[in-house]
Amino acid sequence: MKRLVIIVVSCLSLLIAGTVELTSVRAKSPSTMKELKTSVEGHLLKLDKTFTVKYTGNGNEFSSYVNQIIPNALAKNPEIDSIVNHYTVTSYKSKNGGEATFNVSYFTSKAKQAKALDKIERVAKKIKKKYPDSQYKQIKNVHNYVVGQTKYDSREADRYSIYGVIYDGRAVCQGYAMTTYYLLKELGIDVHYVTGFAGGENHAWNKVKLNGKWYNLDTTWDDSSKISYRYFLVSDAKLAKNHQWNVSAFPKALKTYAAK
Repeated sequence: MKRLVIIVVSCLSLLIAGTVELTSVRAKSPSTMKELKTSVEGHLLKLDKTFTVKYTGNGNEFSSYVNQIIPNALAKNPEIDSIVNHYTVTSYKSKNGGEATFNVSYFTSKAKQAKALDKIERVAKKIKKKYPDSQYKQIKNVHNYVVGQTKYDSREADRYSIYGVIYDGRAVCQGYAMTTYYLLKELGIDVHYVTGFAGGENHAWNKVKLNGKWYNLDTTWDDSSKISYRYFLVSDAKLAKNHQWNVSAFPKALKTYAAK
């Protein structure tokens, strides 16, 4: 999995902030914390590398909140967590608001992400068409697609991204888990992206809801010489034998699914 390096810079001068190339702000400037959050997250999801957000609300609130936007997004939004690599924030406040410039590097490019998401949509449509009435078979086919499509490789340039899985066929656990997440989400199936530890290392997998109950799904650890189902729709108790995570942050998986 990735290791995020956060660099936060606060500045009081427009001159300092002005050393960073700014992008123009054409939309209405946010005036509430919710609007500020939405604006920044929108730029991140579009993989914008450098962008400036002007804020027209309370300057003190802006100053205390602006440096927390990306960390909060990384913690709560899997789509953002899976693409953001490093970032810096340069900001200043005034009596009538403030301004922040964000410089962000990503694990993949804007073009590759768009191409991978388009392929995700097409793969999900094929699975849905083949198994329109069985969520179990849809989940199983997503599992089989990701495992069969991918070889674990920590050297591939796009190893953390869905592009690494979809087009390179090589990724680490983050790529496996996020591709699984996107495919299941595209199919309308409730799913979580989970991070924790397994085998003594940082690791990522999924929780998926089937017939009203939650289960764990680890496509990375089911990738062996042939497709395995050892970690397919398993309970927390079974997964906890070699996986650790913040149990309270996710719905409980009480039983391992018994396929009929």
